[in-house]
Amino acid sequence: MKTYTIILLLISILTLSCSANRNEKNQENSRTERPAEPDKHSTIHHEEDKGIYEMTNDSLWNHLVFKKGGCLTGGQYVREGRFGGAGCVMTNSKGWEIFFNRDRNEISDFLISKISDDTVKTHIHTCPFFYAIEGEVAVYGLQKMYGLNWFDFEAFKAFQNRQSESLMENHQAWLQRILEDDKKRKTLIDCWKGQASR
Repeated sequence: MKTYTIILLLISILTLSCSANRNEKNQENSRTERPAEPDKHSTIHHEEDKGIYEMTNDSLWNHLVFKKGGCLTGGQYVREGRFGGAGCVMTNSKGWEIFFNRDRNEISDFLISKISDDTVKTHIHTCPFFYAIEGEVAVYGLQKMYGLNWFDFEAFKAFQNRQSESLMENHQAWLQRILEDDKKRKTLIDCWKGQASR
């Protein structure tokens, strides 16, 4: 019983000393803390926007697609003549607005050059499915520019009214498979080149 009392007493002392030590550190930190700085968010945001205007197309693309990212909220297809939707990053972002407001021919050629079999995931999410690969994001950008879906081209009409059957059988997955196939990817590139030359 005596040993039990001593152990309880030691635990109590340790607990109190730790608590007192924590309070001292908190008081010490509060004395040495700097006063709150003005809100830098608006300044940083302004500087970031300013920097975006000065970026090359490739740098801006990398910033938007691999660094900043965002969600297309299922708005990556043209429906009833409209691309995007509530929250779609390509239609509701200053960076994307700047990108798409650059020379149309230059951006079109740039996006077509990005259509590849590269399977590196971007930070662009396509609801309700997966993160997009770079060539896929380029196709969505072209869809926005021309108001035309990839499956509206004659060569890909078979996909136009095909219903999604699962997570692995949907327009995104079908597009990714097309991008992985050299012959089909070349056909898709040629379709976009033809559209751009009109």
